[in-house]
Amino acid sequence: WRQLASYLLQGLKGVPGQGSTRYAYYEGSWEKLPDFSRLKPRAAGTGPAFDLSLAGRGNNFGFKFEGVFRVEKDDNYTFTLTSDDGSRLEIDGKVVVNHDGIHATTTARGSVRLTRGVHRVAVFYFQGGGEVSLQVQMQSPGSGPRDLAEMVAVDEAALDRKPADKKDEDYLEVQPALVKRGRELFTSLGCASCHSMKVEGKTLLSTLKAPELGQLKGEGGCLSVKAVKGVPWYGVNAAQRRALAAGLKAPAPAKTPANQISQAMTTFNCYACHVRDKVGGPLPELNAYFQTTQPEMGDEARIPPPIDGVGAKFNPDYFRKILDQGSHDRPYMHTRMPGFGQANVGHLVEVFASVDRLPAVPAIKFEKAERVIISTGRRLVGNEALGCIKCHTFNGVKAEGTQGMDMTILTRRLRRDWFHAYILEPQKFRPGTRMPTAFPDGKSLLDDILDGKPASQIEAMWVYLSEGTQARLPVGMGQRSIVLNPTEGAILYRNFIQGAGARGFGVGYPEKVHLAFDVNELRLALLWQGAFIDAGKHWTDRGSGWEGPLGDNILKLHGGPPFAVLKKAEDAWPTAAPRTLGYRFRGYRLSSDDRPTFLYSFGEIHIEDFPNPAVSGKEATLKRVLTVSAARPVEGLYFRAAVGKKIEALKEGWFRIDGWKLRISVPAKVRQSSGNSELLVPLTLKEGKAQLTLEYAW
Repeated sequence: WRQLASYLLQGLKGVPGQGSTRYAYYEGSWEKLPDFSRLKPRAAGTGPAFDLSLAGRGNNFGFKFEGVFRVEKDDNYTFTLTSDDGSRLEIDGKVVVNHDGIHATTTARGSVRLTRGVHRVAVFYFQGGGEVSLQVQMQSPGSGPRDLAEMVAVDEAALDRKPADKKDEDYLEVQPALVKRGRELFTSLGCASCHSMKVEGKTLLSTLKAPELGQLKGEGGCLSVKAVKGVPWYGVNAAQRRALAAGLKAPAPAKTPANQISQAMTTFNCYACHVRDKVGGPLPELNAYFQTTQPEMGDEARIPPPIDGVGAKFNPDYFRKILDQGSHDRPYMHTRMPGFGQANVGHLVEVFASVDRLPAVPAIKFEKAERVIISTGRRLVGNEALGCIKCHTFNGVKAEGTQGMDMTILTRRLRRDWFHAYILEPQKFRPGTRMPTAFPDGKSLLDDILDGKPASQIEAMWVYLSEGTQARLPVGMGQRSIVLNPTEGAILYRNFIQGAGARGFGVGYPEKVHLAFDVNELRLALLWQGAFIDAGKHWTDRGSGWEGPLGDNILKLHGGPPFAVLKKAEDAWPTAAPRTLGYRFRGYRLSSDDRPTFLYSFGEIHIEDFPNPAVSGKEATLKRVLTVSAARPVEGLYFRAAVGKKIEALKEGWFRIDGWKLRISVPAKVRQSSGNSELLVPLTLKEGKAQLTLEYAW
């Protein structure tokens, strides 16, 4: 064994004394890192570096790890913290990486210049709920990242601890002669038959010649009850010996797709973790080793899923990637699927697909615009409808309860037909799953959404989730929500509103039709339906950042100055900032129920802009009355009502603009400009005043 060990260990350098830190362990519930110096630790001592398994519970705990490490030269070093939840890294008492707060497993980085020698490191960590993870890495220019856990020690003496005594029976001195002999044994004993190793870029091949399987008798040799000199001995039991002997004597199975799958799963030991056709799964004696960060989810969170029907389940490209590179789609599951390489298993994607089939789901056509369907899907997965966010994360944002698979990867991962079938009957595809049945007996409980049709509702979710990481958070998701809900009168919200600028002026109405006015550009910027806005981001902590509409069916209206004086009707619309053209905001006037009329001017022209929702049956629109006045006549005054790729004139003053509609009370003209269509309204001031009414409809 010393020859083989010398060969396999050549070039490795031990780092005695490293890999440990001092730790202090705390218990408590926090949303950000506490001041541990003010708390009494529940336990303290020395242990493996940054090891969270030292915790006495699965949630609501914290650690402070301290140690030292050495760098060999003056340089700039980059440190990364990957954690769930918050963490902070300090070098020599200074913060280098701050990754605080409640969040899913994400990474933060920081750089610092270090001098050659020993430096102190402290890592602070807390866990709220869900997944538990912490990794600390260091990288210098021109080198790859290294786990700091391998380099750190409790003190400088541990860093400098001397190597093991040569008299120690476990001491191994690597000698060139033994290395050479070890290499020969690695190939001649058959190690290279299973284990891959390259020397100077070339893979070592086994020189052991074994007889053909058909020549074996199924007894003796490696199937012997006791070890035989010169032959590998695997210690198989009697039942295993009988099974192997029977397999050797049986004729080769027909090369059917089902047999190809079975053979591949046996060859790559997929059955050790997965069940297919009631075969496989963890052995009873190994079952306890399958662990999870979410024990409350039961076996579903720790045991890899059955793979019955995966050919119909996975998107082929994604399936190919899983087989090739492995999978980490379930971060709460400690078991990781390895990658087997495209050359070995790439063909199995088509083989599985030929065996596993589902009826095709017909294409579903919606009368409403796609953005409305996306908004409907967003509502369905949110907390106002099916509540998917209670158990599933979304683009790294934690769920309310257990932290299930992230919904933003689903449409990349799954086939549409399988998604429809599974959502309709989850127990049929995975008996015992915690996934609830949203459509009992194939019927929807949400009659007010898409006429209560299950297929349409599931398709709306699919369309919404197809936006992936670009999708807006589902309704009701996110921490520290302060939802503003207008009930009796309007609610005014002036802040950084996404799509309406740094001087956004949001107005929420009880009719569930809302707007945002851009005070900088003096234009109506956004219209939307449903929920108004979440003030949590702006009304907690430092209140920084942008906040967008909370509701759905968002209409993003065109930018640029709303009014212009043109010498000729075909002149280009001005592109300068409204303020440079003479626009000024003059404030606003409120009605008795707090509905604003915006007041602004354009040179000597004064505008009163009164938007107000209008409800007819189940349909809600927004009507906008513009009153324009001036002390002197104005020639060539125009209002630009809309800009779009396509504007189509309808009946009764209505126009269709890229999927939404606008009605204007006075004649308007469509013209082409710079590749877009513009809808211009010429205004004539009679006795110094003109008025027009616009109605925006979805």
